[in-house]
Amino acid sequence: MPRDFDKSVTGIISLFLSPYCPFFNPTETFFSLTMRKMKQVHTDNSHLDFPIIISEIFNFESYNSKPIFEKCGHVGDSMFSSGVGMDRDVEELGFNC
Repeated sequence: MPRDFDKSVTGIISLFLSPYCPFFNPTETFFSLTMRKMKQVHTDNSHLDFPIIISEIFNFESYNSKPIFEKCGHVGDSMFSSGVGMDRDVEELGFNC
């Protein structure tokens, strides 16, 4: 009922998302890639300061992010496929199971 009300009054269609799942979030993938790179390059964690972290993040500025979005289930033209995102390995995101 509330969905019909939103659409008829405001023209907005509510989308109800499932509970949070990192498989569908490209930000989680970028974060895990950044952390993995920082662990490879900087072995002494006590010397990681803000400028080093920012420089590692800016390394992704020219990174082609389309494959990451596709791997998270965002398959183009505002289409989403949950089956694609759910096929990911949890260790790829930095989770130890």
